[in-house]
Amino acid sequence: MKINSDELAEYVRAVLQGIGKGISEEIMISGDSDTFSLSGPVKFRVGISNSKEVGGEAKIFVVGFHGGKSDEQHAQIEFEVSDSSSILLSGVDKVVTIWEKLTKEEKDSILSAIRQVLQSLASAGKQNKDAMT
Repeated sequence: MKINSDELAEYVRAVLQGIGKGISEEIMISGDSDTFSLSGPVKFRVGISNSKEVGGEAKIFVVGFHGGKSDEQHAQIEFEVSDSSSILLSGVDKVVTIWEKLTKEEKDSILSAIRQVLQSLASAGKQNKDAMT
């Protein structure tokens, strides 16, 4: 069965565009100008309803707007949407947490390996530059 989920896609897109517009605009607070950013993923809990199948395609509709429940609701889906910056920040946070748990010897060993890699990259870059001239 093919499912037409255009309404769900439009709903999610509209919510994300609204949030983006709301946090990217400059806001005056106590005489100071401030902008905001998203600190984590946008979490959705959406009720959906299947319409009658037409031509081998079922169409789903988003239901239960304004926090209400609908008798038509057939399923509920939950998902999160993250942008690349929140994924990067989450990764950095994990690295920091792991780093804090390492012993001094483990940290020194990792830093030494990083230095060696950087020196190798610098050397390879210099060789490429010399080869081009």
